[in-house]
Amino acid sequence: MKIALVGPDPRFKGGIGQYNHFLALEALRQEHELLFVGFERQYPKFLYPPRRGDTAASACRGDHAMPLSEHWGSDAARTEDTAANYTVERLLSWTRPFSWIAAANRIAAFSPDVIVVPWWTLFWYPWFAPLLDRLASVPRVVIAHNATDHEQQGIRGRLSRWAASRIFRRANRVIVQSATEKEQVLRMGAQEAIIVHHPVYPHFSSNISREEARTRLGIPQTATVFLLFGTIRPYKGADLFADAVASLPRDIIGVIAGEIWDKRLGLILKQKTETTSNLMLLDRYFSHEEGAVLFAAADTVVLPYRSVTGS
Repeated sequence: MKIALVGPDPRFKGGIGQYNHFLALEALRQEHELLFVGFERQYPKFLYPPRRGDTAASACRGDHAMPLSEHWGSDAARTEDTAANYTVERLLSWTRPFSWIAAANRIAAFSPDVIVVPWWTLFWYPWFAPLLDRLASVPRVVIAHNATDHEQQGIRGRLSRWAASRIFRRANRVIVQSATEKEQVLRMGAQEAIIVHHPVYPHFSSNISREEARTRLGIPQTATVFLLFGTIRPYKGADLFADAVASLPRDIIGVIAGEIWDKRLGLILKQKTETTSNLMLLDRYFSHEEGAVLFAAADTVVLPYRSVTGS
């Protein structure tokens, strides 16, 4: 089968690029022919909430370089899957409103049996909608990571729902990751929706011992460690996590690790950290290798989400 995959790759921060990476690898493992059409530029830097840029490289320079990197050696966590054996053709860019034309033409020339497009944000509607229209003769699959944008209310929320419904109507099939999302995308006009639960990513596995990981992080070996990992946004309940940790014995340590996207939430967490000796806040992006060290150090991962889509 010839598969055209559109969207971000692991050059860009966030779970969508990682998801596409493993999807591409699996397609190749099953000996499908793959065309991966990606982004040259995904978002303008001033719109990316932490204002550090949306690429992994942008988070690893200057003031935002990661102290743990000084310790990285040949024993750092690695997985074979992090080395991509595919080529990303970077044809889409937010700086070129009509870059969808080049992407659609390239896909049409490839003559795919199916085109796969992720949906997770309103921002890319002006590119994805006409691209899908241009390729109406090709079976189109949309992977709905979020039926609508997280935490969007008012006019932006309504616009997000409007855009998502029109993307779903263009698809022959929408893939969702929970029963709730399936019901929602069907109400929004999808022709067909199927549930494929989110896979387990292998790239945070590690050959580093718990003792070594805790030494690198400066965490006592005898402590019980709870970890909240990933982009920090209000719906993920980091403030609930911080409050819970503050009420626990001091030999239980809570680690919040990830970029904070909300200024008010960031202030709350920083103030809580200052008054809670067993709460550690690491406000920055973590590479796969550093993330693996955090997981190796933890006893339990805690996800106190206020709402969740399965993504």
